[in-house]
Amino acid sequence: MAGSDCVKVYCRMRPVEIGVPPDDLSFTDKAVRVNKEEYTFDGTFGPAVSQEDVHAAITEPIARRVASGYDAAVCAYGQTGSGKT
Repeated sequence: MAGSDCVKVYCRMRPVEIGVPPDDLSFTDKAVRVNKEEYTFDGTFGPAVSQEDVHAAITEPIARRVASGYDAAVCAYGQTGSGKT
């Protein structure tokens, strides 16, 4: 299996809520830092990114591959109402 066909993990940042001060939360295009702990991903999306942008970057290419006959799955995890659909 080629590297581009492997499992990929992305993180979408919701707007900051009470409990995590903005000074303790930062992100780059591939990492999120919360309270001095850094977590790396294949990509991250900040709070200003729209659902349409996330779809265009992640699920749209997967849907095209499925239409070409490949198997694929998308799993979304998060709090109720956080924009998984």
